[in-house]
Amino acid sequence: MSFCLVGENDQWTWQQECTPEKQPTAERVFVSLGQKVIWLGAGTPSSKAESNLEKQRKRQYGSSGTYECFYGVFGASDREKNGYTICSSAFAESRTGAGEAVVGNLFNVVVGTTRLRKGVNKVALLEAADKSGLLAHLDQVAADKANAAKDRAYAEYRQAFETASTSVDFLRFIKKYSKEDPDGLVPQAKEKMQLVAAREEAEDKARRYEDYKRQFSEGKTALDMENFIQRYSQNDPDGLVPKAMKKRDVLARQEEAAQRQQREKTLAQMKAFQRGLHTGTETNCGPVVELKPPLAKIYFPVPNYGNEHWLRIDELYPSWATGCRFVNGRYQPPEGSYIAERSRELLIRGVDRILGNPH
Repeated sequence: MSFCLVGENDQWTWQQECTPEKQPTAERVFVSLGQKVIWLGAGTPSSKAESNLEKQRKRQYGSSGTYECFYGVFGASDREKNGYTICSSAFAESRTGAGEAVVGNLFNVVVGTTRLRKGVNKVALLEAADKSGLLAHLDQVAADKANAAKDRAYAEYRQAFETASTSVDFLRFIKKYSKEDPDGLVPQAKEKMQLVAAREEAEDKARRYEDYKRQFSEGKTALDMENFIQRYSQNDPDGLVPKAMKKRDVLARQEEAAQRQQREKTLAQMKAFQRGLHTGTETNCGPVVELKPPLAKIYFPVPNYGNEHWLRIDELYPSWATGCRFVNGRYQPPEGSYIAERSRELLIRGVDRILGNPH
């Protein structure tokens, strides 16, 4: 925050805003309420006539709050020309050593300036802030903020207790306010937490029991029943695990029969497809070009091994059922398919006989 102190003849008042660059009797101050610090808001002095050595000295002095100020016809006290600096502040105090000349060097003598070393008189600044009523105002502002924060904290405290509905809510309240409990709500929170925790435990137990019954009644597969058995083998309030075992075994047999029936149906479909092959039929390896049972010539380009290949009819499938793969020029029937069980030797002999190759 920034304020202004305005004073003449040691009579000071404070304002919210001012322009000390144009008001010779005004001083700008900055305030930190949190750190309880007040400091002068004047700028640091500078001079175009300073030598490099003087600039270096000013930096050195400035690091300890001491600055070189030049006064003359248009000296540092002229705010409109040189700006509002420490040199033109009413709170500047002399820090020129006893052995230092008032007239600094030959240049200053020629141009008619006086060089002084000055710093901020912090005691005078605090006295002016006190006389103006600014310190009292700041104390009131700080007190108002503290009271507002206290009111907010109290409102949050009451709201946390009144809106708590679960055991976790009450536990958090107890931990947060166990050392600062203005209305003595922590003991009440402990009692409520025990009651709520008991209710939650009963509700959770009821939910677990409902899940237990639902999983048994809704289990539709052998795997569902096996999962039920594994989960409730050590906690079986209604003795449903033995029933689940029987149900699992029945479902397993039913599923196995259904799978066997599906396999037989699929095999019949594959056999029907293979029996119905004719020129132009689209297979998993492409269209049929020629038929010589038990072989069929298929158009399927294989790099370095030609475009047409004689394949066993009972190893061909509908195009939607599987893909087609050759390894080193040999067709690889899909794994897990229903392929007639014949030896590789009989296949080679049959192919050779159909193609007219000597054996």
